[in-house]
Amino acid sequence: MATDDQTLQATPDTCRVGVIGMGIMGSPMACCLLRAEYPVTVYNRSSAKCEAARALDGKSAESVSQLASDTDVILVMLSERP
Repeated sequence: MATDDQTLQATPDTCRVGVIGMGIMGSPMACCLLRAEYPVTVYNRSSAKCEAARALDGKSAESVSQLASDTDVILVMLSERP
């Protein structure tokens, strides 16, 4: 945690972002981060859903463990299906 005299800041130079789940929430979030020049790695069970991020120079991971080892922060956007 940051103390009163410290501020934690994530910048494209210091923070590699991973996004798991490239559906209706994850894909726009990943693309927004890529447009802001953050290095983004994405993962989805269906790799075709990663195409939007790849088109913006994002990387796609073969597995969740690969994504985790290549990033500093992970955003998870998964839905619950009955």
